[in-house]
Amino acid sequence: MGLIEDLKPLISETRPARKEPEYSQVPASVKNDIPKLSLSFLVYSEKPAERRVTINGKVLREGDEISEGLKLEKITHEGAVFNYRGFHFHKGVF
Repeated sequence: MGLIEDLKPLISETRPARKEPEYSQVPASVKNDIPKLSLSFLVYSEKPAERRVTINGKVLREGDEISEGLKLEKITHEGAVFNYRGFHFHKGVF
């Protein structure tokens, strides 16, 4: 086995399952209203105050509002959780 295959069990065991749907699973009726989200850089830390993500060219922290009705709720290892007018979803960096 390669390094990636050896690490997969460790990664899945240490990260809790996400309850929010992925962006690709967001209903079209909601997705059509969500402003463009381009995630290009992410810094994850166990300390929430040290987490950062670049969205649409702007460096943001958890709790920041991206546009009216769209809030960055949480930065994860792979992306971020957003709240768009009460609808929560996750979007990955890749």
